[in-house]
Amino acid sequence: MKVFVAVKFKPFGIEEFVGVTKSHKKAMELLKKEFPYMREKNGDLISDSSATYLLNINEYEMEE
Repeated sequence: MKVFVAVKFKPFGIEEFVGVTKSHKKAMELLKKEFPYMREKNGDLISDSSATYLLNINEYEMEE
């Protein structure tokens, strides 16, 4: 089973979990809920215009 983990982090910092979902779309919804001013800049997701956090969605394969 695949799971998608939404994370936030500062450059060269530790990743912090925002949430875990079963689809990439739901993970994006979690990030948008937490960071309503989220945007994409140069292919990266950032939390707001001042780039407080970088955002990412990691995909993992889990055993049932």
